[in-house]
Amino acid sequence: MVKVALLIGVSEFADTALANLPAALRDINAVQAVLNDAERGGFDEVRLLENPDRTQMEDAIDALFRDRQKDDLVLLYFSGHGIKDDTGKFSLATRITEKHRLRTTAVAASFVHDVMSNSKSRRQVVILDCCFSGAFATGMMAKDDSAVDVKAQLGGEGRAVLTASSAVEYAFAQADEELSVYTRFLVEGIRTGAADTDNDGQITVDELHHYAQRKVQEAAPAMKPEIYVGREGYTIQLAKAPLGDPTLEYRKEVEKCVRNGQISVVGRRILQRRRRELNLTEADASAIEAAVLEPSREYNRNLGEFIQALQAALNAENGELSPETCDELKRYQELLKLQDENIMPVLAQLSVNLSAPAQASKAPLFPPFIPDALPPTNINDDLSSEKGVDYTKLRDLLKAQQWKEADYETYLVVCQLIVDGSQGGKVEKDSLAFN
Repeated sequence: MVKVALLIGVSEFADTALANLPAALRDINAVQAVLNDAERGGFDEVRLLENPDRTQMEDAIDALFRDRQKDDLVLLYFSGHGIKDDTGKFSLATRITEKHRLRTTAVAASFVHDVMSNSKSRRQVVILDCCFSGAFATGMMAKDDSAVDVKAQLGGEGRAVLTASSAVEYAFAQADEELSVYTRFLVEGIRTGAADTDNDGQITVDELHHYAQRKVQEAAPAMKPEIYVGREGYTIQLAKAPLGDPTLEYRKEVEKCVRNGQISVVGRRILQRRRRELNLTEADASAIEAAVLEPSREYNRNLGEFIQALQAALNAENGELSPETCDELKRYQELLKLQDENIMPVLAQLSVNLSAPAQASKAPLFPPFIPDALPPTNINDDLSSEKGVDYTKLRDLLKAQQWKEADYETYLVVCQLIVDGSQGGKVEKDSLAFN
């Protein structure tokens, strides 16, 4: 029995319709590191393939699955653009892929399926860290709902297919991020051993998927990683996890103590005791806690960025968002990987409807804000709401015509409403800051 892997990263494209993806090459190097680690992946052979053309990619995939034995574990990983045509079939983009010549410049899923089906190996894993249609959305997405039937096109017995997303909403790493979102948590699950949820020292395909899925959706709710398996696919063992490792034990304890993106009050006491029992320094414990909480903090940063963009747009357009601005805000929401339900509380609070059709009336989405038009209020009025948010400071700033300070106070109030509505908890002002 051998464990072999082919890691394909495509970051550069001849067709300008395809955005370059510098994270793709970093992705395959990060995956290679954990697979080559004898204490983690323990793979016998890991091959990297950077920016291949169609022939090079097909030859490498064919060689990966050819001449294998039944018990061999064969892993194919791809980071790049996934392309869906107007019939629902998808392909893997190569560096020479062209929008109007997919058949001769991209690698079809049907080719990968045929190669896998002809292999003797009954332990096959495919990991696709890609979007399935976004790169060629123009003119190709009009007939369907963006979903790709991965199971039908790549499924099979003794096989597991893990995907970053089942549809078009997937977004790659931002410029300041080292790895793409999905790969970051796949690597983290193996490197730290945190994906070993049953504590048996082995990380199965199923465990790795559920770990990455949970962490991805904490950070980017709009992304929905999926797994498609044949009869034995769930139990394929991909990697090992350390047993009795104090840092891993503490990490799993932290996971249990997190509630709504924060360590609970009782959880903090539990962690203090566990840290002493495991003989960890405060610095080590803090680093582990920060790593566990990072997905939730990333979500809060993204939410804060959207709120600021919305506030800036409202100010710039005097409270009357144009259809074009609504479209831009929807696009920004997608880039920030936020679902509609994440931003709905603030939209409802401001009576904003981003889904208004472009041909709709030019009437403002809500009346422009004019301080003098506000009904008079008594200085002793109770401006606390049933949601626990106090508007008194905002009222006073508006009366004093301190517009800049009022803008920031509005931002804080809206953040409080969103977090209370979507997570059921409160948020401190410092936690809303982002770089």
